[in-house]
Amino acid sequence: MTAMPARAETPSFPGNNVFVTRQPIHTDRLNVFGYELLFRSSAAGAFGGSDQHAATQQVIENSFLTIGLPALTRGKRAFIQLTRELLLGAAMYELPHDQTVIEVRETVSPDDDILGVCRELRRRGFTLALDDFVCQPDQRPFLDLADIVRIDYREARHRDRAELERQLAPLRRRGVTLLAEQVETHAEFEQARELGFELFQGYFWGRPEIVSGKGIPTTSASYFRLLQQVHQRHFDVAATQEIVKSDPSLALSLLRYINCGLFRWSSRIQSVQHAIVILGRDEIRRWSSMMALTTAIDDDRPQELARAAVRRGRLCELIGQQGSFGDESMELFFTGLFSIAHLMLGLPKVEALAEIPISPESRRAILGDESQCGEILRAVEAYESGDWDTFTAATERLALPADQIPALYLEAVRWADAVIDGG
Repeated sequence: MTAMPARAETPSFPGNNVFVTRQPIHTDRLNVFGYELLFRSSAAGAFGGSDQHAATQQVIENSFLTIGLPALTRGKRAFIQLTRELLLGAAMYELPHDQTVIEVRETVSPDDDILGVCRELRRRGFTLALDDFVCQPDQRPFLDLADIVRIDYREARHRDRAELERQLAPLRRRGVTLLAEQVETHAEFEQARELGFELFQGYFWGRPEIVSGKGIPTTSASYFRLLQQVHQRHFDVAATQEIVKSDPSLALSLLRYINCGLFRWSSRIQSVQHAIVILGRDEIRRWSSMMALTTAIDDDRPQELARAAVRRGRLCELIGQQGSFGDESMELFFTGLFSIAHLMLGLPKVEALAEIPISPESRRAILGDESQCGEILRAVEAYESGDWDTFTAATERLALPADQIPALYLEAVRWADAVIDGG
């Protein structure tokens, strides 16, 4: 049987210097409802204002969202902020209406032209959201057309609860869906849910409660035992096979991974021994590392954590392959993957890393040193959060071609989704 290379070609990214990242919006059951897409047209310009307008215009006109939307959002809804100029233009009608939530920015006034556009959007089947809504009299005409109202929970949480409930009551009576953004802790998520919010955006899902002294979940014990085995200096195929076969979930997971579409084989792989031999040490290390973390996530934490970890690891690896870091690209994968292990395990960062067989260089990078590996991790973290200024500064220090990162990010998104979803 001939094994084709596992590494996919880097996809081209429509548009010149268009940077895009996604941020999840969760339901009250911590399922992903959709993703807000953040754009920037140039790594050098200021984010916001005309720059955001230019980025969104360019993305729409190049039909990127029509072609690439499923890759970015996994078939979930895409939340896209539009300026007044874009609302009054025709390009947005090229977006797929059943997958797109049009966000009307808080700076847009509800004059006759804008209200006419909003009515037409609703008629065509688009979902309409009001961004950073403040219930002022001049904004109320929007409420007759809105499906979703976004409220800055960072500001709302400082209000008296009774007052906040009074302000939210008219919105609930109108039947709009309330979306709390800037939700930063799990406690705030619970508070917002009690107040009637149905959708939630913020880093509460990435900041679960950390408990010192907590151990690895028993359901993940065999994965971590395998992890210890495959990270030894000598790769023992027989010992690895014995561990995998001792746990049916390990065997099923391995066969699912090797046949998920990331590799090109002439026929389906059905034997654990065959899978271990043809994958080899590096890919077995990669697979076992991903599975150890993803199975360790508690039920009260969203699976988006696993998707984010795998995507971050892959992006770090791809960036490493672009410069003079080629020999270290696999270690960069582990650096990115394990950089949020503490969140997935519910342990302080140092304690979480002590549970994992990771190189000293990767451990130091995760803990914040200023090595090349650490700089790449910081650049990736900045890109993911849409912190374009920090991202630009990091790529300049690393002498990385920043305009290549969007394509690498899109490949990392696709790769991670294939691993998590088995597609």
